[in-house]
Amino acid sequence: MGTEKHVIERNEEPIYIISINRPERRNALNWITITQLYEAIERAERNENIRCVVLTGEGGAFCAGLDLKTGPGADGGPADPADRIRSGFHKAIRRISKSSKIYIAAISGAAAGFGLDLALACDLRYAVSDAVFAENFIERGLVPDGGGTYHLPRIIGLSKALELALTGRRFGAEEALSMNLVNGVFDRDDFMAEVMRIAEKIAKAAPIPARLIKKMMRKSFESSFDDALEREVKSQIKCVFSEDFIEGVRAFLEKREPQFKGR
Repeated sequence: MGTEKHVIERNEEPIYIISINRPERRNALNWITITQLYEAIERAERNENIRCVVLTGEGGAFCAGLDLKTGPGADGGPADPADRIRSGFHKAIRRISKSSKIYIAAISGAAAGFGLDLALACDLRYAVSDAVFAENFIERGLVPDGGGTYHLPRIIGLSKALELALTGRRFGAEEALSMNLVNGVFDRDDFMAEVMRIAEKIAKAAPIPARLIKKMMRKSFESSFDDALEREVKSQIKCVFSEDFIEGVRAFLEKREPQFKGR
């Protein structure tokens, strides 16, 4: 695959920043890019000191989706489309979606097709005010294949998700905010500073309940209310018997910021 650097990583423990680095292609993904992206995610996952991962793109774009100028097999990846999707693109999406760490998508420029699906797999999404979104697979005669049929209706509702996927239309950051697709919109000059401020706040939170909250909320879409209540009981017991709970109470009584250790 050569020495091309399609992904840039920056470790700022407890935050890990992963940035897609193909600005000349608006960070569109080929096999090299998705492979390097997965490897970067794995490095963040293996680091126990990392609590929050920020996923973004270089050069004023998040990710314009799949690089259609490179045919299957021509970029070193599998020629078989099903194998290509499963062993590359789905591998990265699964790792993000099922991670116990908190992932934040910092979206500037285009987030289209698989690029939007990549953002949807993250837990939180923030956008530059002039960002543009599109679930536009249908314009290429395709269906969403990055978990979009799973995440999009859960985030914005079935009817709206169907509209976006069936029309492939483009929409801006303010509309994305109005449909709860993104959590916030910032001006370009302040964008990464604002995203990092949020990431730092999350990274300072107690790691055990943060992991459990993510797990419980994601499971809530596939279980009953009673099941959710039972998960809350079991999860709360784990928290109550943790050192961080003692630290949280002590910090409250001493009127200081808690120093959580994840124990």
